[in-house]
Amino acid sequence: MFQPGSIQVDGVTLPYQVLVPAGRSAERLPFVVFLHGAGERGADNQGQLQWFCRAMAEPDMVRRYPCILLAVQCPKDRMWVEVAWSESKSRPMAAEPSLPLRAVVAAMGKVEQEYAARIDLDRVYLTGLSMGGYGSWELAMRDPHRFAAVAPVCGGGDEREVYRLLSLPVWTVHGDQDRAVPVGRSRSMVAALQAIGHPVRYTELPGVGHDSWHQAY
Repeated sequence: MFQPGSIQVDGVTLPYQVLVPAGRSAERLPFVVFLHGAGERGADNQGQLQWFCRAMAEPDMVRRYPCILLAVQCPKDRMWVEVAWSESKSRPMAAEPSLPLRAVVAAMGKVEQEYAARIDLDRVYLTGLSMGGYGSWELAMRDPHRFAAVAPVCGGGDEREVYRLLSLPVWTVHGDQDRAVPVGRSRSMVAALQAIGHPVRYTELPGVGHDSWHQAY
């Protein structure tokens, strides 16, 4: 069910996979954009499918949650967001998105055009884990009106920019024993959203370390 593709930005080619349910139903489907973690970087166009994506391709999940799913693979030497994941405090969001994040936006446009008859553009959802959690926060803040909701898992972002998310439903998840990405990164994003009256949903998993995506997804 996965269809391989690639997108080129500034001379760099990033591979991607698109999960497309079989059949030609007249019903338009949600479009889910997934950002993988640091361990899945590369160029094999397979690593990014390890978490979440393969589960979404299982027949039961396709029946229960049919959608078009995009997973771009970030190059080994790059990051969705140029920040150190283990830092306890945030840095100001960069003036421009990283090359891989721009590639995700470009791939979204390509897939939306290719599957225009099947995608419901009012139901475009963004999620990611760890490095992809950082990417999800940032991409949502850079272009909130493109998404119907965002669900970052064990990530973080620039709390000074959360006002951009006022129109966007947010559900974020983090394990309270995370030693790779401090749980404080999610807590501070949630607190900043609450401070401006945003009804964010936060699930903190007691006793769970960095692999909170297992429970989240």
